[in-house]
Amino acid sequence: MTTNDISNHYESHTSTSYESAFFYSEGDYTQWLCNLVRDRFNIHEETDGNNQLSSCCNCHKADDQSLIRKKRVLLDVGGGTGNFTSMVIQGVDAMNAVVVDPFLPATTLSSASGSDDVDDEQQKKLQFVKAAAEEFIPHTNDEHTDNPTDENVVPWWKTDYNHILLKEVVHHFDSKERVGIFTGLRNGMLSSDEEGKEDNSPSLLIVTRPQIDIDYPMWPAAKKVWAANQPSADDIEADLHSAGFTDIKRDIKSYPCEIKLKTWLGMVRNRFWSTFSRFTNEEIEAGCDIIAKEAKPDEEGKIKFEERLLFITANK
Repeated sequence: MTTNDISNHYESHTSTSYESAFFYSEGDYTQWLCNLVRDRFNIHEETDGNNQLSSCCNCHKADDQSLIRKKRVLLDVGGGTGNFTSMVIQGVDAMNAVVVDPFLPATTLSSASGSDDVDDEQQKKLQFVKAAAEEFIPHTNDEHTDNPTDENVVPWWKTDYNHILLKEVVHHFDSKERVGIFTGLRNGMLSSDEEGKEDNSPSLLIVTRPQIDIDYPMWPAAKKVWAANQPSADDIEADLHSAGFTDIKRDIKSYPCEIKLKTWLGMVRNRFWSTFSRFTNEEIEAGCDIIAKEAKPDEEGKIKFEERLLFITANK
């Protein structure tokens, strides 16, 4: 899929239309996914015991820089509306997040600059940057190294984060640019000695879907388009390795889905996934006819299928 195809697809959807889709609206499914992401990054809601460290630091009058270092930063590339990102860091005072997405509406963009001049901690909690993942690709003249020191060279949002989340976005990266994107993302991360990391949580988490082994109600042509545009786990892992990531691991998590056939067909007609944007209205209708004929809804008109998510983790 070309950049223009992706742009047209996502710009045709409002945040409301995306959040109304089964996989994106708040509910049991998104909470299940949120819990999995939090577990991977070792993110937990804070209790009084968890806050003792910061209180102790205050008692000893630790300098501002050391206190800032206690806050982990999650970089969510392709995080869209930020609703899921907000769920991940909810209740965790010691974690901030930055959502980087090329299709953000102006009303979503934060006025925070990420500089030391910003005093409002709530404003820092979740910030938005309108930019494409390709902007992380290093260039020979941008001095983007593993340890960037010139803040005038590298934008604030490209540095000093602890974790990277790539949720349902890696299949949009051009295969020829994936290594460059992964390299740039890795370059901007704090290393373990810089961040004072005490847990074994991974640096990067990719959440995507299998290339072949899927169970979604689709017609054959749609499955063919899916496979052609969904990179394999082997390819993703090879590119992560080329970018310098280590300790790369993968696993599949499944979730039993139940949805009304009418609702699913409406989502397909609305092209809620970019796969369906490859088809004309007539082809979509023909595909929906095939789905309807093959579906076996229950007495409530609901169909069942299995959601399968591929989790790939890696360390800097």
